[in-house]
Order: sequence, then structure tokens, then C-alpha cells
Amino acid sequence: MASEAVACAMAGYYNVVTEISQLNFRNNGHCYLTFIEKSPTGNALARADAHIWRSRWLRIAPRFEQVTGKRLAMGMKVLATVEVELHPVFGYALNVIDIDPAYTLGEQAARREAVIRQLKADGIYEMQKELLLPRPLTKIAVVSSATAAGYGDFCRQIEQSGHPFILHLYEATMQGASAAQSIIQALTEAATSGEGYDAMVIIRGGGAVDDLVCFDDYDLASVVAQFPMPILSGIGHERDTSVVDLVAHQAFKTPTAVAAFLVATRDEELRLIDDLKSRLENTAVAYLQAERFRVYEVANRLGAAAANRLAADKLLLTRYALRLQAAGHNLVNTNKLRLTSLTKQLALLNPQNILDRGYSLTTCNGKVVHDAATLHSGDVLHTRFKQGEVKSSVV
Repeated sequence: MASEAVACAMAGYYNVVTEISQLNFRNNGHCYLTFIEKSPTGNALARADAHIWRSRWLRIAPRFEQVTGKRLAMGMKVLATVEVELHPVFGYALNVIDIDPAYTLGEQAARREAVIRQLKADGIYEMQKELLLPRPLTKIAVVSSATAAGYGDFCRQIEQSGHPFILHLYEATMQGASAAQSIIQALTEAATSGEGYDAMVIIRGGGAVDDLVCFDDYDLASVVAQFPMPILSGIGHERDTSVVDLVAHQAFKTPTAVAAFLVATRDEELRLIDDLKSRLENTAVAYLQAERFRVYEVANRLGAAAANRLAADKLLLTRYALRLQAAGHNLVNTNKLRLTSLTKQLALLNPQNILDRGYSLTTCNGKVVHDAATLHSGDVLHTRFKQGEVKSSVV
């Protein structure tokens, strides 16, 4: 039979380096896989169905996860020990005897190191470290799942601190194949919001290590490294430090550790402000005392100078008063003499004096007549003499 021929021709175990393209579990505890080999360009060169019977799976899976920190999953490259089977009904398949976790661990480490080398070659690996954390840290953008326990713990610790932090959540998927792009989108939204955040926080609680593989993604690490504001990472895994942790401004093991850092930073800022306040108050008191003493001295000097100036001004005013008094007397006497002279002149010019000397004064319509030619027939004339007056009419 064909199955027997295959068993004879391909007896024994074979080590196969392959990639898991599909992985399914059945209710009976067996695991069914599809192995694939790809070309350097990503095209499939070979494909084979495989299975791990329940008894072997209970041994292989825990040991693999213990060594690598991850569960077997699609996309992993593994070194599997297999035997070839050809079943009359189900056809050709590989029966997996064992999977070497050390090989996969090495592949993961190599992939991670390749990402780090590329970031360094791009010149962006240390960019976040060059940013300065603003002071005070108040307005914080947070990338997390809204329902994650780690996010709840983070917010609770911030609220209990009593400090006036302003938090804005940008929700993202934090595990799975779409996690890296989801986090990139959340970071982009925060960077373009125009809100002027002081810092960005990326947090995720603990979980299986393979759930955190997105944080070793090159595209995500590149965005984090070049992000325009400081990023604090709080990714809850103790086994390894992710590439995102390495390129972030500061990395913490858990979301609550990030919150504790923010609270401690604000506490330190308040202590610094209190210290500066005390120093300012002490300096102000010393300055005021020195100024008070200086003003007292100046006041004494000014008092003595003012007294001397007042005495001098009094003497000067006395002199001015005497001069004004003498000038006043002189002016009065001069005006008296002038008035007497004017009185005499007026007396001489009085018309009565002219009349007393035998002259007369003729008026017409209240005006003195100087020229007879100005008179007209019928004008009434008033002529005044020393003694009496007469009326006449012009013919």
C-alpha cells in the first residue's frame, strides 16, 4: 500500500524549519496546523498539513510558552521535529513530535534586533530622549483601550493624587494583528489635535507575552521615536522590554508606574514652588528691611536739609516782603503826585473857567458849535454865559 511505502521510504523523524500559516484547536484537544515555506519575496514555495496530538500538545505548548514567553501562533517561524504520514482517507500530513522553543526564541530576538538596528540606522532611535518634559506636567494624552483594567488603574491613581491633571483618551486596539496600526492612528490624532499636550502616555496592562508583539513593530516604534512630544510607556510585561519601551522618552513596567511618576513629578514641582516661595518671601523681607533703613537715613538727611532750606527761604521771603513794601510806598506816593497834577490840569480845562473869563459856549442838538457853516435854518441854539443861558433860532 502507498501508506506503507511512504512509511518505509521516509521512516524516522525529520527536523523541519517552517512557518505556521494556520493553527486550529479541536474540542478533542488535538491541534491542527498548516506549515508553509516562503521565498525571499514572500511567495509560497511549499505547504503541508500537520497535527499535534493531544498527549504531545499538553507537553509541547507549556514548555514552548515558558521558554519563549509566547504561545504558538500563526506567523511564527519554528523548528519542528516531524514524522511523515500518508493516511488512506486523509492523505499526506506531518505528525509533529516536538517543537524547539530555543529556535523560535532566537528568531524573535533576531527580528527584534533587526528592528532596533534599522531604527538606529535611520537616525531616530534616540530622538525621544532629546525632548524635554514640560513643567508643570498637566495636560496628558493617553493611548489605551477604554475598557482595559490598566487604564482604569492609571486614571484612579491620578484622581486620588488630588492634582489637577487633564487627561484625554485616544482609544486604540492594544493587542492583535491590527494593534500597531490602531496605536499609530491614535498617536496621529493626538499629534494633529492642536490641544497642546505636555506629554503622551501609552499604557497597557499585563497579559500573555504574544499579545504584546505589536510593541516590537517597526512602523509603530518609528512613529513613537519621531513623535513631537515626550512619550511615557507603561506596558505591563516584566519579561522583556519592547522596542517601543526602548525608543520612548521614559519606559515604565505598568500603567500605575506611569501614574506614580506623574504624581511624583507634580509633588516635586509643588515642593520646588514652596521652596522658591519661602526663599522669595525671605528675600523680600530682607530687602524691605534694608529699604526701610535706607529710607529712614534719607529722611533724616532730607529733614536736616529741608530745615536749612526752610530757614533760608524764610530769610529770602522777608527780604522780598521788605522790598515789596518799600516799592509799594514809592508807587503810591508817585501816583498821588501824578493824580494831583492831573487834577490841576483838569481844573484848568474846565469849560466853566472859560465862561468865567467872558467867553460863551453855543451848542446845537447837544453838540458844541465850532463852525457857523454847519448850521441850517431853523436849528435851535443854546448859548451859555457865565451867568445864565439863552435860546436862539437860525434864520
